[in-house]
Amino acid sequence: MINFLLEKQSNQKLSVLSYLIFCESKTANIVDIIKDLNLSEFLVTKAIKGIAADIETYKIQNLTIQLQEKKATLVLSETDSLHKLSWYYINDSISFKLFDTIFKKSLTSLESFAKQQFISFSKAYLLKIEIEEELKKHGIQITSDLSFTGQESTVRFLLFQIYFTSFNGLSYPFSSTIEKIVTQFTQLIQGLLTTKLSETQLLKLTFFSAITFERIYQQHHVSFTEDEAFTLQNESSFTLAINDFFKEHTTMNDDFIQSETQFLQIFLISEKLIMVDKENILFKKNNVFLKIESMTLLFFDSFTQYFKKPLSQKLTTALEKEIFRINYAFIFIRPFYLKSYFKINDPFIKECYPDFHAFSTLFISTLSNQISDLEEPHKDCLLHDYLFALIQIIPNTYFNEAIHICVDFSSGPIYNHFIGEKIKLFKFFNIRIERYLSKQTDIYLSDILLPNIHCKTLIWNTLPLASDWESLGNQIIRINNEKLKKRMPHM
Repeated sequence: MINFLLEKQSNQKLSVLSYLIFCESKTANIVDIIKDLNLSEFLVTKAIKGIAADIETYKIQNLTIQLQEKKATLVLSETDSLHKLSWYYINDSISFKLFDTIFKKSLTSLESFAKQQFISFSKAYLLKIEIEEELKKHGIQITSDLSFTGQESTVRFLLFQIYFTSFNGLSYPFSSTIEKIVTQFTQLIQGLLTTKLSETQLLKLTFFSAITFERIYQQHHVSFTEDEAFTLQNESSFTLAINDFFKEHTTMNDDFIQSETQFLQIFLISEKLIMVDKENILFKKNNVFLKIESMTLLFFDSFTQYFKKPLSQKLTTALEKEIFRINYAFIFIRPFYLKSYFKINDPFIKECYPDFHAFSTLFISTLSNQISDLEEPHKDCLLHDYLFALIQIIPNTYFNEAIHICVDFSSGPIYNHFIGEKIKLFKFFNIRIERYLSKQTDIYLSDILLPNIHCKTLIWNTLPLASDWESLGNQIIRINNEKLKKRMPHM
């Protein structure tokens, strides 16, 4: 999302860094980087050397990059050093500085900006054109008096994506005036909500609110069509309190206040800070509701066909509520339903939740046939949300067949119980611990190798090492996948 505001070399550096992060051991051959990123050897080598120099210049701790024998290796600790390096890149970018001054209306003319940045007017004009070209993709333009214009909700969500992604946890890129009003506003919201906000949720709300008031003070207001307008039942006290705050601290009329309150509610619902049933969202017209409901019904039709086994009423109700919320957020926040999610390509997810992952992937394909302009970033985010909704709500044992593990060590029942309890920590699987070998046993775990055992046998002659647990985990995954393929041959 921020790439168009970064210098070309900074983008190349971040591309190399991102590539290495997803490599095993965070090491890659230069040849592979060249091929996959479509960069020349000169540019890849230059980017790696540039990253090393930047780490030293900006004094980034716990992050190093090495180039040896045509291999690049990234070494980093648990701290978010990469985010900090990206933060330096965005702050050093002249394109971002121009974007920021336009957003905050602190720019009188391109000529004055060029003088401030010690660049030519033609360079400043070219930067403006490049920013405009990217904004046009979202229906946003830069006016003659240097201001962003377009569908206001789209403008704000784009700003939120850029500023939250770039600055979260590192700095607060807004004025003291904005900071003061946002503090009051977020404190009011926290007092009205029934659940306590986590630190991350509060940070997101803070950035969202800062952008809201920055735009309101510039006389830019959101508006909704009759199809989009709605009211929330059972949230009248919340609505009144927010309306009163806007009346006290802005010059907006009642119509704008109503729209701004609805816009806030859209954000809070999408972030699960307000939990509502679909029956409590009253649309003036049914068009938008029908779109959301259509996606939800398609999900459950696909779910029933795929899994066959029906859900309990309790699980169905919980899943319906969450899927409706996901679809609601997608319809209202699109095209910025992005959230900086990682792409679901982690073998851990696929191995531990193969059926949920397979279904979610298949459903995204089905949904793409219904929504012709569903873009790849939206697919990734919907896949993320659908998958984790299933993981959160449906116990992993609900569809998975049991994996029977007989624990039978010569040390006796006390030791067997100890090992059995540790095995149960593989909570992603439906594991049954057996005291005796049976026809159902999938894995026989002991310190004695017995003849004529019909199932997989693992021998642990000592207290299990990390490698032993890894071996057991691999066997559990293999058996689980075999059972899954028998149950669902279409996977």
